[in-house]
Amino acid sequence: MLMRRHPVALIVDDDGDTAEMYAMGLSIEGFDSMVAFTGVDGLRVAAEALPDVVITDYRLVGPLDGLNLARHLRDNPRTQHIPIIVVTGSDSDDDRKGAARAGCNLFLTKPCLPDRLAAAVRTVLPPCFTIAS
Repeated sequence: MLMRRHPVALIVDDDGDTAEMYAMGLSIEGFDSMVAFTGVDGLRVAAEALPDVVITDYRLVGPLDGLNLARHLRDNPRTQHIPIIVVTGSDSDDDRKGAARAGCNLFLTKPCLPDRLAAAVRTVLPPCFTIAS
């Protein structure tokens, strides 16, 4: 018998309130979530847990911002297949192009409510996940 599981989202955001809001919102929408508060922790968790999607803030505090995190994920054979969604308060063309060059699959602007994030996650998940919307 094939066991079905909820898709797992790794949320990387240095703002605890934002990370908690996204985790709770995704849980309501049928996802399991993990949270990391730095790019370094996000990189470690992604390599160990292999989530189905990584959602990262663009501007993280510390040595790895969201784009550097995305680059490292793309460079690692264990994580290069994981879809990456970057969320930011900036909507400049340079930021969008930078995110695309870093290997991000989607670029979302803040404010990004959890239902909008869940809808975006559904677009990057492989077809084996059928999550009711």
